[in-house]
Amino acid sequence: MLAPFARFWHWLPMTLEKYLIKHGLTSVAFAEKVGVDQSTIHRLRKRDQIPSRDLMDRIFKATGGAVRADDFFGLPKGATKQ
Repeated sequence: MLAPFARFWHWLPMTLEKYLIKHGLTSVAFAEKVGVDQSTIHRLRKRDQIPSRDLMDRIFKATGGAVRADDFFGLPKGATKQ
């Protein structure tokens, strides 16, 4: 069961985490789709890494434009770029 607030997610900007949950995708499946290791997707989901421009383009295309570059702004201090 989803958390009580989950029904309001559609009002928030689409994040990679939200996209994967909404579409029932695992990190492994999405990693294969965009051509990276599962650990990269895990770090992106947890907002511990900023994707390269190339990877961001692949994420944008793989999500039909739902996940955009601005999803990765405002990362915690210490996040690294892939």
